[in-house]
Amino acid sequence: MGIIAGKGSTDLVLSIDDMRTIVDQALDSPGIELNKVLVLPPDFTRFHSQAGAITEMIYNKVKDNGVVDIMPALGTHAAMTDEELDEMFGSIPHDRFMVHDWRNALVRLGEVSSS
Repeated sequence: MGIIAGKGSTDLVLSIDDMRTIVDQALDSPGIELNKVLVLPPDFTRFHSQAGAITEMIYNKVKDNGVVDIMPALGTHAAMTDEELDEMFGSIPHDRFMVHDWRNALVRLGEVSSS
């Protein structure tokens, strides 16, 4: 799949309205079905990336017609607090968030041999 929506240049700064337009174009593209969506934004350590605002746009666009789960990618960081979720992701209910427990929640499914 190629780029379905976008705007950019080396000196462009996107406004919230620009981001909303791009999200709308992407989610309204032909062939896109939004029945069940998993969003994987960065965690609070990347607050200024605007990933929270973009995630909230996606959530608000899909929530009435599908299920939206959100799993902030924690990397080496701790789970986000309720206050951090509110500050970064605005109005999204906390029950939509899944904790990326990479330290304890991994399950070995098998092994690929070298051959």
